[in-house]
This record gives sequence, structure tokens and C-alpha cells, in this order.
Amino acid sequence: MNDAATGAFLLFFIGIYLFVMVVFMIMWVMIWAFTIALILLMLAGFVLWVFMLIDCINREEDDFPPMFDNPKNTWILILAISFAVGFYWLAAIIYYLMVKQKDKEEARSEKQEARSK
Repeated sequence: MNDAATGAFLLFFIGIYLFVMVVFMIMWVMIWAFTIALILLMLAGFVLWVFMLIDCINREEDDFPPMFDNPKNTWILILAISFAVGFYWLAAIIYYLMVKQKDKEEARSEKQEARSK
């Protein structure tokens, strides 16, 4: 092989090596970004679950929508079991939509009634 062919051969493999290294670095950054995003989502779900559990414990029995015979204990049990199973974030979102959101809607309607009087 002559020197020109050897130089072109080396440049080709150096280029491939650099390309592969850049691709692996980009993949590494994407994997870490995805991992950090998942950790942040899990933490946000846990914080929401804690707030919904505290709201459930502090809420009076009469403040729950009439869904079950004993709604307060049922929701506490649902939230506790969901944490044990690993779907705490889903139970917290469902509790928020079914109980907490209705509480906010009732407060809005009461404010509108007070304004209209």
C-alpha cells in the first residue's frame, strides 16, 4: 500500500470512530435525560399522593361525594393499597378528580351565588 492509500484508510476509520463516539455520547445523554425525567415524574406523583392522603385524612366524612357507604375509610384504604402496589400516582389523580376537584367546583358555585345576591 502506498502512503496516500494508508492515509485515506486511517482517515476513514478515524471518521467512523468519531462518528460512533458522538452517537454513543448522544445516546448516553438521552438515556440520562430520560432517567432524570422519570425520577422527577415519580417524585411529583409521590408528592401529589401525599397531599391527597393528607386531604383525605383531614376531610370530614360529610365532605366526600356519596360514592361508597364509608367514603373516607374507603379512600384511605384505596390510597394505602395503591402505594403498596405501586400505582400511588394513579390513585392520587383519581382522588383529585373525583373528590378534590368537585370540592373546588362547589366552592366556585358558592362564590357565584354569593356574588349574584
